[in-house]
Amino acid sequence: MSPVRFCEVPAVPMEQVPQVCGGEIASAFAGYLSDESRLIGSAERLFFPENTAHVAAVAAWAQKNGVALTVSGARTGITGGAVPRGGAVLSCERLRSLGPVVQSGGGYVLPAGAGVTIKDIGEALASRSVDGLPDVPLFYAPDPTETTAQVGGTIACNASGARTYRYGATRRHIRALTVVLADGSVLNLSRGEAAFDRDGRMAFELPRGTIDVALPRVRRPAVRKDVAGFYSEPGMDAVDLFIGSEGVIGIVTEAELVLTAEPAERISALIFAPEEAAAMNIVRALRNAAVAVEAMEYFDARSLALLHNKRSEDGAGSEIPPFPYPAGSAVFTEFACEGESGVDEALDFLMSLVEGAGVPEDFTWVGTEAAESLRMKAFRHALPETVNSVIGRRKAGVPGIHKVGTDLAVPDGALDDFMAAHRRILEPFEYVVFGHIGDNHLHANILPRTEEELAGAKEAYRELVCETLRLGGTVAAEHGIGKLKTRYLAMMLPPDALAAMKAIKLALDPSGILCPGNVFK
Repeated sequence: MSPVRFCEVPAVPMEQVPQVCGGEIASAFAGYLSDESRLIGSAERLFFPENTAHVAAVAAWAQKNGVALTVSGARTGITGGAVPRGGAVLSCERLRSLGPVVQSGGGYVLPAGAGVTIKDIGEALASRSVDGLPDVPLFYAPDPTETTAQVGGTIACNASGARTYRYGATRRHIRALTVVLADGSVLNLSRGEAAFDRDGRMAFELPRGTIDVALPRVRRPAVRKDVAGFYSEPGMDAVDLFIGSEGVIGIVTEAELVLTAEPAERISALIFAPEEAAAMNIVRALRNAAVAVEAMEYFDARSLALLHNKRSEDGAGSEIPPFPYPAGSAVFTEFACEGESGVDEALDFLMSLVEGAGVPEDFTWVGTEAAESLRMKAFRHALPETVNSVIGRRKAGVPGIHKVGTDLAVPDGALDDFMAAHRRILEPFEYVVFGHIGDNHLHANILPRTEEELAGAKEAYRELVCETLRLGGTVAAEHGIGKLKTRYLAMMLPPDALAAMKAIKLALDPSGILCPGNVFK
């Protein structure tokens, strides 16, 4: 295959790029200095480019002047990746082109600017307001919980969600990327046009000359989800280098998204199990199911107790729907069904599943209509919101505290040991455990009340990381490394692999201006 070659874009004077400077950023645009990690940064300039040429102009200016450039999407990330450490912020929110849908390789792709949100895409496809759609209903499979996330950000961290269990993470659904490098060079990358060789090497032909890039030789963990450091696979496509790279080697401005045919019907179920053992039996049965399981989510007993207490506090106006309580745990699942026979098969399987787990009939919600599915998803989304609400109240008395949240995953055979480690290590704390159990990927949220408990929670996180690595897992299943987990990446990867990743960064961003502090210390 051919090397990667830059393409020409029209030169744009910097004064044509919308921007804000100086003190006005902190006073009127403070939201661009933080993300959901609650870290707060600083910046001297804030750019709002409206096309790829604008982004190229900003990058070239930043490199020429030695200005750090942090890329900002919707700032829904929780690892501090969008938090600037001085310099300039480049917001992608005005990169809003969408469509038309085009047929490609026997399927359909949707061109989208980096600033288009997951919600925008879902609404455009559902309402058929984007040109080029075929008669068959289509959807974009990656479904991060926060639908205001922007396409560029989801590509930067290879985002996933509940339906990743069936459809895979973002990487599987990207056909092409437009990427701006640190010097303002623009790459138009399409799958099948350029790939690393069997030794993991590739040449990039750029204005400053030919740059050789070598992938790290590292054995990745045998997990279903892993976004710890750069993706690395000999023979992989050039597109894959930039997916999950967290903005440190290039800025994604446009993408071609692969669309998937909607199933004819969906069945959603939320099963409230009497104890954790019953929930694990349900999970094992779902993994071996002959029907098409799209999603598999888990809530431990502490999660259900937290939601029950919040609903009691809120009273009749609570947005948390009433649910069976007490319960030892809960499993949410979705099935994709084709035709009436597919629906019958899924319902029969579900009935057998619930009976086999000893779950009372009134402890199971089943939905075939959109409204019923939305009730279950509202319940699922209420948990992280409730955690944030609890921490928000506690911060009023102890401003320095925050939740400590994990993003760990292990191989299939290690799930039972993984869950046991959570119980053992987190026992002294107030915590909840929930997440994508079908992918052996759990989120533990520790809720400290004092600075001392916060210090203990951080140490417990480190212990969980050590146990996860002992089990062959990853320190970052879906949220990336950002600025908060660099120490854990260094625990996970050998020094030579980290050095090889840093060499890629140096080759494509020799001045080190892009997203400083992300991925590497």
